[in-house]
Amino acid sequence: MQRSVAWVLFVHTLRRQWRQAGNLVHASLFAAMLVILASFAFYMRPSDATRIGAGALWLSLYFASTLVMARDWRDERELDAFALLLHSPCPTGWLFFTKAMSNWLMLIVVQCFLLPLTALLFSLPIGPVLLPLAAVFLLGSLGFTLTCTLFMALGLRRRQREMLLTVAVFPLSAPALLGSVVATRELLNGAALSAINSWLGLLVAFDLLALAAGLLLFEALVRE
Repeated sequence: MQRSVAWVLFVHTLRRQWRQAGNLVHASLFAAMLVILASFAFYMRPSDATRIGAGALWLSLYFASTLVMARDWRDERELDAFALLLHSPCPTGWLFFTKAMSNWLMLIVVQCFLLPLTALLFSLPIGPVLLPLAAVFLLGSLGFTLTCTLFMALGLRRRQREMLLTVAVFPLSAPALLGSVVATRELLNGAALSAINSWLGLLVAFDLLALAAGLLLFEALVRE
């Protein structure tokens, strides 16, 4: 029963986000602008491509995902929709999970748009490493999404949501960002998958830790 309710809430949240596709378009264009500016400002030599391209790609995704989730939570606050969901028969932990997964899918859409653009601008060889690169992207973006969803809930009833993002989300999600950047750079430099096992392990561990923290702390944050 609880899983059925959670699935309904997930589908409902996803449909609402798709109906508000303007948020996704704005975030994608913002990320694309950052990548384009980085390619013109820092890309001087082919030897710089993987180093600068990996950093520009993940920083763009980082800020774009923050923009998507901040606007989504703003809508929740203005409509007071999430307060109604708290009275549903679904456990609060499932609410966190469904919210995070819908945000994660939105971020994957941005990634699918941004990766080919970055590869084109920086001449990155993504074809031979597409599968391991996809694993890095999924794991890295999941960790940030879980962290951001948790602390955006902390600002649901507060005006200082942007300050909370700066103070809490950015430092706490730094392992996911750094691990993703280094793993992406090494793959684009031709490293074998075994060479980034430690970074993949870091991303998996961070994702599990962020998921556990969200399931344990989400109810206390939204009901306080």
